Parts: sequence; C-alpha cells; structure tokens
Amino acid sequence: MPIRVMLQLFMGCLLNIQFNGVLNNITVENMFSNISALANINMQFWSECLLPVLEHSKKDKCLFNLSLLKQAFSGVSDLHLFTCVSIPDS
Repeated sequence: MPIRVMLQLFMGCLLNIQFNGVLNNITVENMFSNISALANINMQFWSECLLPVLEHSKKDKCLFNLSLLKQAFSGVSDLHLFTCVSIPDS
C-alpha cells in the first residue's frame, strides 16, 4: 500500500475520532509528519537486517537461525530510528 494511501486512511481515522471530541490536542501534522521516515527505516530494517536471516533459512531449508535473528535485531540501533521520532515537550 503506498504511503499516501496509508496517510489518508490514518488521517481520516484521526479526524473522525477528533470529530467525536477525542484526541483534540493532537495535530495531524505532528501525528503523521514522520511517516515517510518510519517507512524508510522499516524498509531498511527488512532489507539489511531480516533479509539475510530469511535468505539463510531458505538456502539451508531450515528454521530461522536464532543467533542470526538476534544479530538482526541487534542491528536496529544502527538504523537511526530515533532521528525520525520527535517527542513533544510536556
């Protein structure tokens, strides 16, 4: 599903919720401003971290190698995830 379609779907849901008087303190811009960055991080995680685990499993016709899987998830910190997450001041 293209990011644009996802954004429209999620923004529609948020606006509908806000129409009912809930989550009115959240702006659409703040809520969805980093969707593209998160999608890029997700693609990078799958291609750089999980794909090698999957390819190894397919090649050897076996279940996921747990040490490779652990190594894949250890690589999450290298993806700069927190550069696209903003935490508002309270």
